[in-house]
Amino acid sequence: MPPNSSPNLKITPLDLSRKEFSISFRGYNRQEVDEFLSALSSDYETLYRENAALKEELGSLAQKLEDYRSMEENLRNSLLLAQKVAEEIKNSAQKEAELIKSQAQLDAEKASEEANRKLQEMRMLYERLRAEVRALLLSFSEILDRTENRGG
Repeated sequence: MPPNSSPNLKITPLDLSRKEFSISFRGYNRQEVDEFLSALSSDYETLYRENAALKEELGSLAQKLEDYRSMEENLRNSLLLAQKVAEEIKNSAQKEAELIKSQAQLDAEKASEEANRKLQEMRMLYERLRAEVRALLLSFSEILDRTENRGG
């Protein structure tokens, strides 16, 4: 394999423009070779710059792709976190609602017990007052009977 045809060898446009060949008997026309190398060097330089620009653009696009993938991963994680937080809020709200309901039931039971206790107290007071009124009426009746028996 010739030394300039190695796959790892990178020929630059400057290498093409500076390349000199040895002169041999019955060789190529030097002016034609120089003109060809000049044209080749110019075209190669254009391709070399385009290739470098494309490599730079490819690197930039690869970085953007990586950035987008990272953003996608962040969005995915954010979405999962938001779903988890929403589920926790929902569970917390359900537990709080259950606690409020339980407390309301306890409060209602206490109020009902208190109302029943007061009702019992009022019934007892009513019965006591009734008994006192009855006793008082009986006492007045006895007084009337005695008064009638004396004067009568």
